Amino acid sequence: MTVRLFRPIEGLVVGLLLLCCSLGAQARVQELKTARAFLHVNAEVAHAPQEETREAAQLPFHWDRNFPGTTGQAIFDIPFTLELRPAYPYALYIPRIGNAYAIFINDVLVQSDGDLAEGNGDDYAKLPVFVTIPPSQLRNDNTIHIQIRVDRGRRGGLSSVILGPHHEVYPIYQKDHRLRAYGSQVVATLSLLVGLIAMALWATQADFHRHHHPVTAGLTHGQDPLYLMAGLAELCWAVSVSDFLTESPFLPWPWWGVLMVTATTCWASFMALFCAEVAHWRQYKSFVWFQRWLMGLVIGCVAALIAALEFGYPRVLTAWYVVFGITFVIFIGTFVKGAFKGASTAHRLVAFSAVINVAVGIYDLYVLRFSMDYRDNTYLRYSSVLFGITLLYIVIMQFRSVSEHARDLMNTLASRIAQRESELVDTYQRLEESNRAQTKSMERTRVLRDLHDGVGSHLSVALRQLQTEKYSREDVLHTVSDALDHLKLSIDAMSLPAGDITAVLANLRYRLDPRLKESGITLHWQVGKLPIVEYLTEKAMHQLQFIVYGALSNVLQHAHATEMHIQASLSAHAIELRVVDNGVGFDTDQRLRKGLQSMQDRAKATGASLSIHSQPGMTMVEVEIPLAKGDWVMSSQY
Repeated sequence: MTVRLFRPIEGLVVGLLLLCCSLGAQARVQELKTARAFLHVNAEVAHAPQEETREAAQLPFHWDRNFPGTTGQAIFDIPFTLELRPAYPYALYIPRIGNAYAIFINDVLVQSDGDLAEGNGDDYAKLPVFVTIPPSQLRNDNTIHIQIRVDRGRRGGLSSVILGPHHEVYPIYQKDHRLRAYGSQVVATLSLLVGLIAMALWATQADFHRHHHPVTAGLTHGQDPLYLMAGLAELCWAVSVSDFLTESPFLPWPWWGVLMVTATTCWASFMALFCAEVAHWRQYKSFVWFQRWLMGLVIGCVAALIAALEFGYPRVLTAWYVVFGITFVIFIGTFVKGAFKGASTAHRLVAFSAVINVAVGIYDLYVLRFSMDYRDNTYLRYSSVLFGITLLYIVIMQFRSVSEHARDLMNTLASRIAQRESELVDTYQRLEESNRAQTKSMERTRVLRDLHDGVGSHLSVALRQLQTEKYSREDVLHTVSDALDHLKLSIDAMSLPAGDITAVLANLRYRLDPRLKESGITLHWQVGKLPIVEYLTEKAMHQLQFIVYGALSNVLQHAHATEMHIQASLSAHAIELRVVDNGVGFDTDQRLRKGLQSMQDRAKATGASLSIHSQPGMTMVEVEIPLAKGDWVMSSQY
């Protein structure tokens, strides 16, 4: 029985011991809030004393709340007691300290940053401070001695101090450092990226948004100001957030502070204009006044910053913050009200983002300008990411809208192209039929002209010869034979191979050889191997045929020759044809007869050159045909 009662009591005792050990382990991390302070305030304003000594001070200590518009130095002695000297490293974590500082543990300097004597230099109050304390440096009664230099308007001071074992304090520091340092870096990079993308869209993309809006349709089609406002806002925000990561600014204080706060103001102003573009407020006349008011706020921001940071009147900046906050509360109220009146999804998403950012901005304004707490617990830099996400949504939706519009245009264009192709096919078929009919008509015209000029002319001459007694039977036979030869050659011309001069000459020899024998003329054939002349068409071959035929016919009718030479040779750039006879000849200086003039015209139409040399006992007709096509156009006369 005793054993049974003892076991539950034993378990209860063990549990209490474990709980006490657990609580004891947790209690080793301390938050030190009490310190002895010595404050030195620079006499830069009338109400500030030269020095002030305080026996006790409560942390966190916010310099700007206690001594607004002044600079100075402060020394804090923070005692702490350890029951047992630890055998493992301790750590000191200070969420915010500065603007420059030096930390001593039991009179030993453990860490320092910045110049404690020279003000308006580097600012080390932006990131948390972590100090490792070796066990050998700790005693039962210890003192943390902290010296700081404070600049006007830079949120100088000292937060409460976290002390405890290294392995327990470090996770707390690491969490805050990631939030404030890495988080700021991510936001700055993201804002810079979104800003550059938006500016690229503005510079390259047409204003499809305004052009297709029912109210603004018909306005001048140009670059979309929606992307411009968003791009400028994100770039300004990237500059503003970079202040959290810049301990050594490239501009002296207070101008660096003027730049940072002005960048924040420009971000808010451009974001307001971005919201106005989403809501299509550009169509209203009051939009111009709204733009001017925002411009006035930016100018007023610069003036208020100079008054607060350079001349020590922080209330001017506070008043400007109040006006700025009221402006945006009214704007967001109007914008959100419009979001519930049949607005687009983009309008509603932007309204939601704006409400969140205004709420966070008011909270940050309270922390920065009114709260006595001294922590870097501003969150507007993180809530601003909502605008970037909303802009991404708008870009995707507009890209989708443009893609659908482009797809509709492509479908319409494809349909019209198909229709035009069908019309072109029909037109081409009609033209082909018309060309074929025209070709047949031209061929018929050419044949009829050849028959009229050749056969008809010869038959007319033969008829006149029969009607008179001056001509003999042989003359009439020659004339009729010429008419018959001309008719045969006209028929042969319908199937002459293009460019084959040898075939033309062979056909003429075949047709005229019987007449030459009847006339007692000996033919000497001196035709070598001739190439095909590519540019000579069927029409050109027809002209060439009748040039040579004209020369042969003249020999048969007028030369009274006994021998005739037909020569064809190839030179460097041309084919040379010659018809040479030993007849009576004629005077070449006299006006050319109709037959010879026709030969000249045919040569010109073919692109060849024709020359005639004649004297008693020898007449030579020479035709030179270039191997390459020259700058000539075949005449349509034949």
